[in-house]
Amino acid sequence: MEKKQSWAQKNPERIKEHKKRYYQKNLEESKLRSKRQNLRGKISYAILTNEQRKKVDSEVEKLLT
Repeated sequence: MEKKQSWAQKNPERIKEHKKRYYQKNLEESKLRSKRQNLRGKISYAILTNEQRKKVDSEVEKLLT
């Protein structure tokens, strides 16, 4: 049985165009959101214990390989 494809899976180029247009219109907001996400990640990593950091690092390595 075939799995149905969503509209986004069928039209990746149109999705890219839409995202590009959105980010160009809202460039400052997009940059600010990116900076927020980056800082949120840094702060939450700093709060972890050494054991939790090791676990997070191993999970990240698994995702990257």
